[in-house]
Amino acid sequence: MQTLDEQLDAAIAEKRDLESQLTDAKGLLDEALKENETLTAANKELKEQAEHAAGLITGLETDLKAARAEVDQLKADAKTAEERAAEYYGTAAPKPASATPKGDSQGKPLADQLAAITDPVKQTAFWRKLNDEQRAELLAAQ
Repeated sequence: MQTLDEQLDAAIAEKRDLESQLTDAKGLLDEALKENETLTAANKELKEQAEHAAGLITGLETDLKAARAEVDQLKADAKTAEERAAEYYGTAAPKPASATPKGDSQGKPLADQLAAITDPVKQTAFWRKLNDEQRAELLAAQ
């Protein structure tokens, strides 16, 4: 069994150990409180930035809707302008008869043009100049 002095010494040593642990714990608590304050400030700043970004997004969405409406209006105006130009300049009118590079009108039907050629060599040359569509037209006319 321990004497009172030994018990007192043990209690004093335990007290010092507990005081040392308490000091360490207070230091850790102070560090945690400082870090908490830092994180709280950072969180507040991030929330403000998020609110600002949300406001910007809302503004951009509004601008986008306005731009789309303007594009739709411009497309409608362009279509109307094209229709008026077509009426004014007569693009809806029938196409004029096509002309050869020499300026001769090709208004005559192909069958009549071929019939006008009497030389077989010239008829063959005429036939070779025709595209598939014209040949089909000529064969359908016979």
